Amino acid sequence: MPNAGLIRHHQAQTQIVNYLRVALPGSLVISLQNQDDLHATKKTAGQRAAARARAVREGMVPGASDLLVISRHLPAPVFIEVKTGKARLSENQKRFAVHAEDEGCWFLVAASFEDVRDFLQQRQVRLHAY
Repeated sequence: MPNAGLIRHHQAQTQIVNYLRVALPGSLVISLQNQDDLHATKKTAGQRAAARARAVREGMVPGASDLLVISRHLPAPVFIEVKTGKARLSENQKRFAVHAEDEGCWFLVAASFEDVRDFLQQRQVRLHAY
């Protein structure tokens, strides 16, 4: 059976992306695929370390969020980390969140589009969908 947690994560992220495309029309909603294949089990530890070092040199930021939202409707870029079930932020993700906020960005952990909607409403962002 496929990993139910991963399926739930993908479903939540898709739901959030679809919501943002309606709620903030014209916005850039970008998936930050920054660690693809770095955990491949068929690679040796040395191969994984080399791949990670190369990815960092090429711009990967350990702990970067799942989504980045840039919009004229927002006063700051928004990083969204999708977490479902019992998933929690890793230490790299916690460091990334602090760094993003220090740079004037907004950071949000969301399990659903409602979490995103509530976050934006609390910050008085004018939304085009509910």
